[in-house]
Amino acid sequence: MKSFKFSLILTAVLAELLCWGCSKNSTDSGGNGNGATPRPPGLLYFSSANPTRIYQYDIPADRLQMLADEGQTPGYFSVSYDGGVMAYISGDSLIGVIDLPTGNRAFFTPPDRPGEEITLDQTGNLAAFTARQDSGSVVALLSMPGGAFTNFTNDPQVNAAAPCFSRQGFPLAWRQNDGLYIRYGLNGANTRLHSQPQTPLDFSPAGGFLAVAEGKVFDLAFQAAVLTTFNGSPRFLDETTVLYQDNNSHIIYKSSLNATQIEAVTGALPLAAAFAPSPDGRFLAYFHTVSDSTRLIIQNLAEKRNVLEKTLFSGGNTTVETVFWRNKPIEKRR
Repeated sequence: MKSFKFSLILTAVLAELLCWGCSKNSTDSGGNGNGATPRPPGLLYFSSANPTRIYQYDIPADRLQMLADEGQTPGYFSVSYDGGVMAYISGDSLIGVIDLPTGNRAFFTPPDRPGEEITLDQTGNLAAFTARQDSGSVVALLSMPGGAFTNFTNDPQVNAAAPCFSRQGFPLAWRQNDGLYIRYGLNGANTRLHSQPQTPLDFSPAGGFLAVAEGKVFDLAFQAAVLTTFNGSPRFLDETTVLYQDNNSHIIYKSSLNATQIEAVTGALPLAAAFAPSPDGRFLAYFHTVSDSTRLIIQNLAEKRNVLEKTLFSGGNTTVETVFWRNKPIEKRR
């Protein structure tokens, strides 16, 4: 009889402890507790304003880490497609590079002031950035880990800017005064895709298409052919599907490249909401800032349901500006 009473007491204590653990995680859905939906894999990298910082968020571990603070005045940044390296503009004279698996950090001083945009190739061994000169700007390259600088374009008066690597490295696209250009190798010929300045934003996973911030999608097999023009800045979900936030409704849509199949995946959000698809195209991460609260929401696109809703910042005016979703690197880089 005593043994039976002891068992009842022990069971009650255990139940109380389990309920206490559940209540601790109730503020954010999508946790890793018993019975909860498993979190998607990977890491989010995003920049914020007010204050100006760059963060890493480990989705499965639910761990937020600041990688660059306002003391380093971080600006534009990029993460290599293999997830191993991050590069960012620091102030008006430095480029910061972080080896993400080890946390090792280096700073490089280019001959010309770094300006708008920086992009990394697949492995993070080559960075392309806008270099400002007195008469305009050129696209310059930084080779790592050695830190050698070279000019990719040479005439500053055409104001070459906003370089964008494909997911395989080259080709590299950029904008200048007389149009949108692409080059398929370090020493290849320049090809003009459009006669008006267009800001390259994202290559499709296999490199067959290029999306620009002005909404156009270019079919690279036919060079200057504009396949579709969206009312927003498209990002590729897979080779034949894009996501974009409509400039009028502020809703994020999923669309086929020819815009014959379009569906809303979010409600109305603040204009220019930061969002990124997962590397496997199954999930969408986006940030929703209302009043003094900034929430991260991750949606399973196929099942049309949120698998994570988490408040990252509250009690201030923090807004998220740029976000990348990468797989977690498993080996040390250098």
